[in-house]
Amino acid sequence: MSIAERSSEFSWPRVAASFDFKRPLRFEDESDVHIKVAEKKSKTIRYSAELKKDGEVLAVGSLTIICARRTPGQPLRACDIPPRYQRTLRRRGLRTVNRMVVGELVNQWSW
Repeated sequence: MSIAERSSEFSWPRVAASFDFKRPLRFEDESDVHIKVAEKKSKTIRYSAELKKDGEVLAVGSLTIICARRTPGQPLRACDIPPRYQRTLRRRGLRTVNRMVVGELVNQWSW
């Protein structure tokens, strides 16, 4: 789930990530991935995720990203999430469900 354009003056680095597996998932196993915005603060967004198969929770995790301003020649600096991104989050809703194969999940999520 991306809310930023690649050419944006803002970046969204990951500052925390965790995942706990309750049951094994093997390469090419299919599961449903339930992702939601668990918490939004002025500068950060924390997503929570559940991997389910046939209704059983196989794994739970979270990812926290921070809004940072890009300035050429300068290090990234944390900043408040601009209103346009806040509107995008509200418009897209707080929950998404995707069916993914484990091999694809690893490639598509940079956790």
